[in-house]
Amino acid sequence: MFCFALIPAIAAFLFGFTSAIISGALLQLKNQFALTPWQQGILVSILLLGALLGSLFAGGLADRIGRKRALFLLGLLLLLGSIGSGEAGNFLFLVAARGLTGIGVGMASVVVPIYLAELAPAKQRGAFVAINQFAIAAGILIAYVVSWFFSGHLVSGYEVWRLSFLVGAIPSALLLLLTPFCPESPSWLAHRREAMHSTSFLKLLTPSHALFGTFCLALSLSLLQQITGINTILYYTPQIFELIGLSGASGALLATMGIGAANLLSTLAALFLVDKLGRKPLLFWGTLGMGISLLLLLLPSWFSFQRTELGDLLVMLGLFSYIIFFACGLGAVTWVVISELFHTKLRGEVVAIAFFLNWLANYLISLVFLPLVTRITLPGVFSLFAAISLLGALFIARCIPETKGLALDPKE
Repeated sequence: MFCFALIPAIAAFLFGFTSAIISGALLQLKNQFALTPWQQGILVSILLLGALLGSLFAGGLADRIGRKRALFLLGLLLLLGSIGSGEAGNFLFLVAARGLTGIGVGMASVVVPIYLAELAPAKQRGAFVAINQFAIAAGILIAYVVSWFFSGHLVSGYEVWRLSFLVGAIPSALLLLLTPFCPESPSWLAHRREAMHSTSFLKLLTPSHALFGTFCLALSLSLLQQITGINTILYYTPQIFELIGLSGASGALLATMGIGAANLLSTLAALFLVDKLGRKPLLFWGTLGMGISLLLLLLPSWFSFQRTELGDLLVMLGLFSYIIFFACGLGAVTWVVISELFHTKLRGEVVAIAFFLNWLANYLISLVFLPLVTRITLPGVFSLFAAISLLGALFIARCIPETKGLALDPKE
């Protein structure tokens, strides 16, 4: 089954790649189209708005037509979105193409972790689902590498931000070619004749339901992953490095590649640890470490030694350790826990609602990030994220159950 797990991982790779490729392209696009901070926010966040829509119906769709067919459909959307983004002739067309890509990304965010959880042997389920986050991290890193490689160049008069988007069409086409060879989810096949999203899910929304509290915990954990600020850092890393004085777009992108590499390697470490140490310890220490890392990053601004050698070093250490702790905790483990908390009859809808909330928070935070930096400064925004991370660690310690070893269905 592990070899088959690599095929849906292509969709997760595209999740990361198409989300992060905008960070490098934006350095060129903001000059070419004379974009204001709000227009830059729209261009970044429109993918998230599309992902909101895609995640909302992905769970029900995957329950009706199966995980395999849903995977093929999202691959088609990602292919069309990548080609459309690369061939966009104006700002509005690019926004529309990125929105279409976002629908595919939103579907991938729901379908892939569900599919991986249902393919996995029970003792390796944590690692299987963590493949999703590892592939996302790989996609982010490759997006940074592509952006750096193409930064500030023209290819025979062809703007290279177009090539950055078109690179995403290659794995999209590969996903379409390989998906027919995937097996269907055994759990979905076993339950497809049952009313998988009829009264059972609707009853879950009532406070008197036995699983209502668990449902609320799943939604809270999904929300926490975003409001700690991770995607604003991943989307705007080059701009953040420019703000702290790293000279040149190419230099900022090169430093950003280091962030991507740290994210990938830390996610790989989590993939091996999640079934050994358990879910809750990684979540707690990862979130606590994120808060402490942001405090480290803020020290130069609090004590007025920014733009010094020591100040720049602390900022870099803070950013890198923040990414490492996120990758080992909230990044790799959140969807493992949420996937394991619910029966197959409920899993598709619950994960879809959780991801809808996740994407909604992602969208709103990414939209207002640059205007908020303009109003309260970058240290002010990071102070807010630090406080949320520290409170989040307390929430995990008190409320989140350990799900290691839980059966996906009662009969297991």
